[in-house]
Amino acid sequence: MISQPLSFGEYTVEDNGNYTLTDGTNQYVITLEPVTGNKIFMVKDGFRWMQLNYFVKSSDKPSSPVSISSDFLSRSELLSYREKIRIDKNTYKNKFRNGFYQSDFNPEFTFRAHDDGTYSIRFYSLELSNGTWEKEDNFLKLKDDNLAAYFFVAVEPEDKLKSILMPGDFSLTRFSKVS
Repeated sequence: MISQPLSFGEYTVEDNGNYTLTDGTNQYVITLEPVTGNKIFMVKDGFRWMQLNYFVKSSDKPSSPVSISSDFLSRSELLSYREKIRIDKNTYKNKFRNGFYQSDFNPEFTFRAHDDGTYSIRFYSLELSNGTWEKEDNFLKLKDDNLAAYFFVAVEPEDKLKSILMPGDFSLTRFSKVS
């Protein structure tokens, strides 16, 4: 079994019983709607691959906070890094070539930018995110089709990309162009 954190953050329980999960890094929202009492929930809003799937609540006790590995960067660190690159945008303009990119860390973590302005992000065979992309200075601004959130990728020299606020990545992963 392969494991990779996709999100971490906070949740609230609404008056109607829905659980609203707010991602701490990208600020997107996933809504879980109760199906059977307070035990089984269907994903109402979230990534496309999550929708119409179920979560089973295993305990009514609040769980202790989970510590995210020290290898991961916080939202504020990622935003600070993004701002640093934004400031540098007038210094250089990197050329972006659409196509297929693989993570330098794990070749099964991939990004593909199509000619028609669409993209997909995959982790092994699972499509984590898909939607549209546009280039803004030294960034690709990614708009997931199912979330009210943008993800960002920095365009670097020599056909390299660097993840900044990308789903499933909290460590500024670099991607190299394959084709």
